[in-house]
Amino acid sequence: MGACATTSEGDAGSSGETLGGGEETDLVTYDNFAGGFVRDWCRGCPSAELGDDQRAGAPLEVNFDTEADLLEHADRMHARATGDAPTMPPAGGPSPEALELFARYLESVVDSTGEWGEQGE
Repeated sequence: MGACATTSEGDAGSSGETLGGGEETDLVTYDNFAGGFVRDWCRGCPSAELGDDQRAGAPLEVNFDTEADLLEHADRMHARATGDAPTMPPAGGPSPEALELFARYLESVVDSTGEWGEQGE
């Protein structure tokens, strides 16, 4: 399986290690961090814009083009992109700090019943 992730230095509001908009908040959201992270590090393979031969094995039915797409697969993203030995992106790249922010975002989409779902307020 080839490497798909694009590499980017990122900036605030992108996939950098800070939250976008100059906000002083601990709340990590799709808009202030996760959307840019997914665009820069995840969407190189699972995107509806890519043909089967460009997805490096990513299933055609799995896409990360929107927040709804991400939420649908948040449990798998959490398992594969965070923790002590992340396997995604396959080429590596995100800093430990960026991975920690992404993990915080993914964990925030778990509702009070422990089910993965839409992000709480």
